[in-house]
Amino acid sequence: MVIHTGLQSGVGDASVGNFYVNTSVKDVNHDDLFAYLKGKHDAFVGPEVGGWSCYTDLEVTQDPGTIALHVGRLSEHLQAIAICVLNHDDDILSIDTFHNGSQVSEYNSCPGYFDANPSEERLKPRLSGAEVLAGLKPGVSQTQIREILAIQAEQNAFAIETHEAIVHLLGLPDYSVGFGYDYAAAGEFPTNGALMRRTFSIRA
Repeated sequence: MVIHTGLQSGVGDASVGNFYVNTSVKDVNHDDLFAYLKGKHDAFVGPEVGGWSCYTDLEVTQDPGTIALHVGRLSEHLQAIAICVLNHDDDILSIDTFHNGSQVSEYNSCPGYFDANPSEERLKPRLSGAEVLAGLKPGVSQTQIREILAIQAEQNAFAIETHEAIVHLLGLPDYSVGFGYDYAAAGEFPTNGALMRRTFSIRA
């Protein structure tokens, strides 16, 4: 399990959880992904692994609205499947999947986490489109998806552990686990940093 320290509030405290957002894109030429991001986004793009490329982006933050805006737009432009994973302090995991610009699957381990007075229902994990996730790799079932995601709630697992299990099940890049913009900008990579490519946004 990847544990990052010293990059968030709580510097030097090894108990601080992981904070990261990254997006894995399926069956898109790595150079095409890089070209799309170049000039528009400040991002780190990892190597292609098994048909997937993963990037982490300054513009796509812990604010879910940025995910729908930027990842949805990328998915539409590249006519691709894009899976955006958000880990908040290893307490909350969200997985949002877009296909050709439309959101087709959504998971949030605790939708009401930031609510002032959340209802009991809002504190329960929410999953839609399990069949979409299962369909990303031959032989994977909806039951397997649901079982992995249920573990975090039932056993109080770290969000990064759940992310790692989903990555292994679906064949996403191993380096996507713990891959975040702030970490990468500080030189902390979950894979060989020499394999990373960086794009910069061009702002007026």
